[in-house]
Amino acid sequence: MSSTQMTTFYLNEDLFGIPVDNIQEVTGEMSVTATPLAPGFVVGLINLRGQIATAIDLKKFIKFENADSKKSMSFVCKIDGNLMAFFVDTIGDVIDVDEKQFEQSPETLSAAMKSVLQGVYKTRSGILSCLDIDKIKNEIFYKIENK
Repeated sequence: MSSTQMTTFYLNEDLFGIPVDNIQEVTGEMSVTATPLAPGFVVGLINLRGQIATAIDLKKFIKFENADSKKSMSFVCKIDGNLMAFFVDTIGDVIDVDEKQFEQSPETLSAAMKSVLQGVYKTRSGILSCLDIDKIKNEIFYKIENK
C-alpha cells in the first residue's frame, strides 16, 4: 500500500492538505510588514529568523466567498528559492493518505479552486483537498505579472 504524508489545515470548515515534503515549517502569528501596490492576496512580508518570506492569504488567493482569514497560523514553503508563508485559519495534523483513495478534482469546483488542486482524497473523516505547490507557484507569479 502506497501512502503520502500530508500536513493538513483548514480554510473555513474545509480540510486541505499539502505534502509534508513541500513544507519548510509551520508558524504561529507573526508580524507582517505591508507591501503597497501588491495584489490583494499578498498580505505583506514577514521576517523568518533573518529570511524574508512573502505572506499569502490563501483564502483570498483561492477566492473563498468568506475570505476573512484569522492570519494566526501559516505554513512556509520554499518555492524556486523564494520563501512563501501561506496564512490559513487553523493547522491540523500530519496524516497518511492512501494513494488508492485519491481522485481527480471534481468538475463542479470553481476555476480558482481547480487551478491549484492536485486532487482530493477520501478519508475516514471526509474529503481532503490536496493543493499542488507547483500550480500555486504558477498562479501566484501569473497573477503578480498580470496585475
